[in-house]
Amino acid sequence: MPNKRILELPSATTPLAGDEQVPIVQQGATRRVPVSAFGGGGGAAQVLVVNLPVLGGTFSGSEVNGWDVAEVVTVSTDAHWDDDLNAIVFDVEGVFEIEVRGNVTAQSGSWPGNDIIVYGARVGGADIGAHGRTDTATAAGFTKEYVRWTDKHIHLAAASDSVVVGLFADGYTAAGESANYSATVIVRKIA
Repeated sequence: MPNKRILELPSATTPLAGDEQVPIVQQGATRRVPVSAFGGGGGAAQVLVVNLPVLGGTFSGSEVNGWDVAEVVTVSTDAHWDDDLNAIVFDVEGVFEIEVRGNVTAQSGSWPGNDIIVYGARVGGADIGAHGRTDTATAAGFTKEYVRWTDKHIHLAAASDSVVVGLFADGYTAAGESANYSATVIVRKIA
């Protein structure tokens, strides 16, 4: 088959066993390598993705972090979610990027525009993002004001370190009224 193009070859049966040989170009020379060798050097990074469920809270500026049982979407050998600690636990030492995609939705009261004056995420008790007022509602009496955002944090971790992920939001006169908080957390080892 020396003159066949890759697209003309028959498809492989999956899942792969790991001992299959594939060609690569390394330092200008074509070489062979088993499939099991991929992932150590230029392979895709491991990523932990966790959906943190909706939690009732208030617009008081206090951190909300007592998440219900989390949904782990993808696993990693670098870090994992611990439901008992309500935290990310690092399994290896390194530099990690923690991305928090937060969501806060008002659940009670009258929510005219600009009622959410500050919101953001915290990792290990430290603000990784604090954002200003929003204009999500368009009229007085709007009862489903919400805000969505993404914050990123770089964290230097030792093996077995853990950090709590929390969200916060504050409002004007409606500070004691209820809100739902949820987040998706993405953890990548970057060094």
